[in-house]
Amino acid sequence: MFKLTTVVIFLCGSISVAAQTYKLSDGKWLLGNWQAERRNGTVTESWQQQNDSTFAATSWRVNAAGEKKLLEEILLSERNGRLYYTPTAMGQNNNQPVIFEITAFTKDGFVAENEAHDFPKRITYKKISVDSLYACVDGGAANAAQKIEFNYTRQKN
Repeated sequence: MFKLTTVVIFLCGSISVAAQTYKLSDGKWLLGNWQAERRNGTVTESWQQQNDSTFAATSWRVNAAGEKKLLEEILLSERNGRLYYTPTAMGQNNNQPVIFEITAFTKDGFVAENEAHDFPKRITYKKISVDSLYACVDGGAANAAQKIEFNYTRQKN
């Protein structure tokens, strides 16, 4: 009886860890202004905390001529113990938001996935240092080689 009880307790503990929820507050490192130099201009993501359950960002590109173009608006939100990354990309998906569920979240990054979306299927953010951030959009597990990478630097105000 003792062995069976020990096994049941161990399994229940394992299930609790597997069902762990993520907390938006663990991602405060993302807040602020980030810039990445790209071939077609400078891309900026500006993240702010809207409330206890939502971070919001605006992303835009400034080209060599100084023209500014809105790229997307993003929400990182916590709902019912789950986190979601929801971009609205200008000129894509009829300018409608696409919901990606956060499948991994640590104090240094997160992965958001939506296998039903055409591209990207996976979005990754990773804090390299306090002032350096790596982001990648890719084709998911089946097509990870199809990707676009961004190396952001925190902008000081």
